[in-house]
Amino acid sequence: GLTLVELMVVVAIVGILAVIANGWYQSFVREANRADAQTALLALANAQEKSFIANNGYTDLTASIPAMITVTSTAGQGIIYQVGTQFFSPGGHYTLALTNDGNANTHTVTATAASASQLADTGCTAITINETNQRSPERCWR
Repeated sequence: GLTLVELMVVVAIVGILAVIANGWYQSFVREANRADAQTALLALANAQEKSFIANNGYTDLTASIPAMITVTSTAGQGIIYQVGTQFFSPGGHYTLALTNDGNANTHTVTATAASASQLADTGCTAITINETNQRSPERCWR
C-alpha cells in the first residue's frame, strides 16, 4: 500500500514542479504579449511612412493617430484602440505614442507597458521603432 509519507513526498514534488512551470509560463506569456506591441508599432511606423510620402514629413502628435490608422473603442477589435485621449495596442498591454524631431524629418513610435504582466517584463517595458526601422531594445523584438 501507499503510506502517508510517500503520498506527502509525491505532493511535495508536484508542488515544486508546479512552481517551476508557473514561472516559465509567465515568462512565455510576457514574451507573447510583446507581439501585441510589435503589431501596433509596425502599423504606426507604416502609417508614418505613408504620411511622409503624402505630406513630405512625419506626423508629430499622438493625437493624430486616428487620422493615420483605423482606431476602435474596444480592445481586440482592431490594431489600435482608444480610451479617452490614450491609445493602446490591440490587446491593451501597451500604451502608444508618436514623437518627432520638431521638423518632421524623423519619428519614433513608442509602446509603453500598461498591463501588470508587461510591467514585470524587465527590460521590455518600453519598446520603440523609428524612421530607419531601428528597433529597441533589440532583445524585445525577437
